[in-house]
Amino acid sequence: MQNPSNKMSKVRKWLVKWKTRSLGKRLNIYILILSVLLFSDRCNLQAQLEKAKSYLESMLNGRLATWVFERICVNIADYALDEHLYLKDRMRVFELLVQNIQLYHIVLDMWNNEVYQDQKDILKIAVQNAYDKRYSLDAESQRALTYQMRLFKK
Repeated sequence: MQNPSNKMSKVRKWLVKWKTRSLGKRLNIYILILSVLLFSDRCNLQAQLEKAKSYLESMLNGRLATWVFERICVNIADYALDEHLYLKDRMRVFELLVQNIQLYHIVLDMWNNEVYQDQKDILKIAVQNAYDKRYSLDAESQRALTYQMRLFKK
């Protein structure tokens, strides 16, 4: 399997992006999350790519899994050329995980090895803190909500 951070032609990138342009929101989210997770562990990229390919093949049918995997490789190649793009997508992934905590299963599936325990713990704590901060009520809001609930019950 070829390392995607090696030079990938612009035509090849364009063809892969064109083939995967209408995969749907769910698959695009999976592509984004997997791309960021794989690129975050650049020193072990080859093993992670193989794991991602088998993960996708277990989830999707053959051709679709290949297209999604090629798109992930294009994203990783783009990240290797533009670190700012990676940082921007990493923030998007973080927001997606906070907004939909069920997407965290992708992280658990990809980082299920003991080697990734530190990365998994750091991400878990960060997502948990952001989630708690975003979806908790301060004392005044809690009191107003309780009052409204009592009025609603009457």
